[in-house]
Amino acid sequence: MRRLAIPLALLLFGTTASAAELDTPLKVINSVGKEGVGNAAAAKAWAELVKAGPDALLPILNAIDDAKPTAANWLRTAIDAIAEKQAAAGEKFNDDILATFIRDQKNSPTARTVAFEVFEKQDPVRSDVFLVGFIRDPSLELRRKGVQKHLTLFKDSPSSLQMIFEAARDKDQVESIAKELEKLKLPANITKHYGYITQWALSEDFDNKDGLGFGKAFAPETAVERKGWKAAQSSATYGLIDLNAAVGKKMNAVVYSSAILEADAETPAEIRVASQNAIKIYLNGKEIFAREEYHHGTKMDQHIAKVILTKGKNSILLKVCQNDMPYDWAQVWGFAARVCDATGGSLKLKQRVDDKPVSLGELAPATPKENK
Repeated sequence: MRRLAIPLALLLFGTTASAAELDTPLKVINSVGKEGVGNAAAAKAWAELVKAGPDALLPILNAIDDAKPTAANWLRTAIDAIAEKQAAAGEKFNDDILATFIRDQKNSPTARTVAFEVFEKQDPVRSDVFLVGFIRDPSLELRRKGVQKHLTLFKDSPSSLQMIFEAARDKDQVESIAKELEKLKLPANITKHYGYITQWALSEDFDNKDGLGFGKAFAPETAVERKGWKAAQSSATYGLIDLNAAVGKKMNAVVYSSAILEADAETPAEIRVASQNAIKIYLNGKEIFAREEYHHGTKMDQHIAKVILTKGKNSILLKVCQNDMPYDWAQVWGFAARVCDATGGSLKLKQRVDDKPVSLGELAPATPKENK
């Protein structure tokens, strides 16, 4: 994470607290764990930061780590508390410092969002200028604001609407814009927009009795060829493969799902999967994600694995396990998977279907037959 020069901040904000004095409370808060671990110590550290006043702004922003959402929430509220004290005293943070931090996309996306929220409250007119520029921002919260601003300004322009659709990432915005494009008889492929894999090869009939199948390496985990695998194609907007429909309703079972993607160059990517079943993800024969939990609900992108796709063909393998719970709500068995960039946008990838390239997110011209 890039850090804005602290001496400049101290020159503008005063010198009531040094960066060194804030290191300890910041480290305490960044060590907060899940389920309240470390909360008592964090509360004391939070009070120290708030007491430090505006001098703490940049050290706090620089300390926000996107990988530590619980700690980020503590730090976010500390800035809010300082801002409230500033407003009550008729003062505010330095707008130029905030603007510089916001513009630097090398800073944490969450921290930039926090800085903009403060800036927006302090100076709504000046901050409004930023909104148009957020349309492709790496911070999803800022991007959302940018998308909304563009919709306000250019909603009556078909060409602009297509550009806004391409930039949008939040599901509600994407669906809303897609409806407007459809009214204009313009293309709006949500499946392709998000980079869903629509064509899979399935290998079934593996046992998960007593939950032992999740940890057992069956043949598909090491097999190179996919002979005898069953083809399954999703026509659902969000790429759902219903395994009950594809292979039949089964209990204590494991199904492997395979897809081959092709990249023109080495590409940073994220494999994102939605499934309420126990699942493992493999890339090019290597396990990269595992979660052994059943019937915990399904939501878009609930499982994320950050990867580097190699140039050429890349093999993605999913292991999806069903247990033996008899309840109706426990009969759901399936998954949806997509490959995207860090913002959740599609990548220029092809999927190999019957050894022919098909744009990722598009259905193959015809459902291929079972591999012989």
